[in-house]
Amino acid sequence: VFIIDEIQYSFVGSIAPSVQPFNCSNAVLTYGSVDDLTTSRAFEGQVGVTKITVTIENGVTISGRLNMQLSPATSIFGGGTWTSN
Repeated sequence: VFIIDEIQYSFVGSIAPSVQPFNCSNAVLTYGSVDDLTTSRAFEGQVGVTKITVTIENGVTISGRLNMQLSPATSIFGGGTWTSN
């Protein structure tokens, strides 16, 4: 969940291949406009050993340090949908 101008934005989807559960409490969202945070989008990235980096097809990125190490590092892809409230 990312809070921008008092609005919560979430990107929820599925990751392939499946990886162990992980948390990233300090994730950073990089985007051009809140209009980028809409609809369903494909993504790719990497999770582990100490960080996650996700690039969504429209150039939005989510990155941060994992709360606990996840080994081995894995290249991931999938799709997700932005919601806001």
